[in-house]
Amino acid sequence: MKHIQLFSLGVVLLSGLPSLAGAQNLFLLSNGNTRSGVLDSSTMDWTESKFGVRFMRGAEDESLYINQIDIVGGVNFDENLNLFNDLDFGGYINGNYIQGNYTLGTELTGEMDINFDGLVRRNGVVSSDVATGMYDFTALIKGGSSSSALDTIGSIDFHLEVVPTITASLTGAVSPGTIGWGETTHVTAEFLNTGSRAIRTNTWYVSAFAKDANYSDPDNFLELVDFEGNWFNQVLLPGQSRNDGHSAWKSKPVNDPGEYIGRNGVIGGLYEGDSHGWRMTGDRVNVVPEPTSLIALAPGLLLMARRRKNK
Repeated sequence: MKHIQLFSLGVVLLSGLPSLAGAQNLFLLSNGNTRSGVLDSSTMDWTESKFGVRFMRGAEDESLYINQIDIVGGVNFDENLNLFNDLDFGGYINGNYIQGNYTLGTELTGEMDINFDGLVRRNGVVSSDVATGMYDFTALIKGGSSSSALDTIGSIDFHLEVVPTITASLTGAVSPGTIGWGETTHVTAEFLNTGSRAIRTNTWYVSAFAKDANYSDPDNFLELVDFEGNWFNQVLLPGQSRNDGHSAWKSKPVNDPGEYIGRNGVIGGLYEGDSHGWRMTGDRVNVVPEPTSLIALAPGLLLMARRRKNK
C-alpha cells in the first residue's frame, strides 16, 4: 500500500482532435516531467521511475479512445533505459473513486478525473550499459473518436536523469514499545540524507506489521489506524535529517503474542514525483494479550497478595 498525493502542474499540448469538446484540457502533467533512475539501489527498499499524466473529461464530452502510446527518444536517449507503458489508474469516474487498468482501445465516456501514474515507467536499477546523465524522450498519446483512430491527442516531453545512486537512511521508533490487545502504538521516522544532493520526500508508505516478520500470514498483522506526520514535498539538503510521525497501529485479539516487525518507509528521490522507496529500521513492537496497564499493576498486586497471605 502506498500513501501518495498527486498534483497537476502543466497543460499538455494537444493536436489532431478539434472535434472533441474541451480537448485542449484533457491531459495534465502529474508531479512534473523529470525523474531519476539509479545504477545502484543498495540503500533502498525498491526503485522505479514513473511518469504520470492526469486525464479529465466532462460528462457531456464526446467519447474518446486511447489506442496507442509511443515513446520517441530525444537527441540524448538510450534504448537500454527499458521504458514501457503502464495504464494503471486511480481517480473519479462519474463521481466514484475507482482504481483499475485501462486497456488500449476501450471507450472513455462519462465524467472522469483520473491519473495514469505510470504512463511511461521503468522498474529496478538502470542497466550498467547506460551512462549517467540526462535523457530526453516524448510520449505520444494516440487515439481519437474510434478504436482505430491514431491521431496524436497528447504529446508530453519527459526527462530521466541517471545517477550512480541516491543514499539515505531511515530509522523508525515505536511508542509504546509494548501494547496489549486493542491498544495502539505510534511510529515515528527519522530520514537522513547521506548523499551529496538534495533529496525530496514525496510521500510515505505502509506495508504491514507482522509477527516475526512473517508477511505471508495476514491473521498476524497489526491493524493500520492512520498515517501520521507529513512527508509530502519535504526537501532535505545533504547531511540534513527530518524526524516526524509516520503511522499508528493497533493490536487485535487474533494477534499472537510476540514481536511484530514493520515493513514501512518513505518514498522520494531527487525530483518531485520520484518513486524510490526507503524502508525504515527499528519499527518493532511487542504484543501481549493483557492490557499494558494491568501488566504495570501486576507487581504491586502480587506484593499486596503476599502481604495478605503473611497476615
